[in-house]
Amino acid sequence: MSKKQPLSDFDEALCRRLHQSRKEANLSFKDLEDLTGISRSTLQRYESGASTKITSSKLQIIAKALNVTPAYLMGWESKELPLRSYNSLLPLLDELGCTLQYNEETEQFSLIYNDFPFPITPKQIEELKNLTLSFLDYQLYTFLHPTTE
Repeated sequence: MSKKQPLSDFDEALCRRLHQSRKEANLSFKDLEDLTGISRSTLQRYESGASTKITSSKLQIIAKALNVTPAYLMGWESKELPLRSYNSLLPLLDELGCTLQYNEETEQFSLIYNDFPFPITPKQIEELKNLTLSFLDYQLYTFLHPTTE
């Protein structure tokens, strides 16, 4: 009889987020089965970590039913601020020598500048993105509509 292997940090995070998202959606395994077409026993195995072999198509179906992204379930992004909402900012930060990191365990963001992490909230990231886009929009407008003096 083989011993059950301990879950990796990655698999543990997936199980935790599946459980947390299902509870936040106030869904039983039966409810989730009805929404996804995936059997209760399979859903329970995914959530408990008894099975970590979840296909991308099933992950997408489950995420949709739980009203989250597959990337959130995988621990790659925050529920509060999905990657797609700030992805356009990343190359600009890179040009400035900064990176934006997300810690899935603490669900916190850090702006890394000169190898030093600065905590940054999702709201601040949104504001930074919006300010950057506004500035670029203004600069583009002045470039396309030069004033004659």
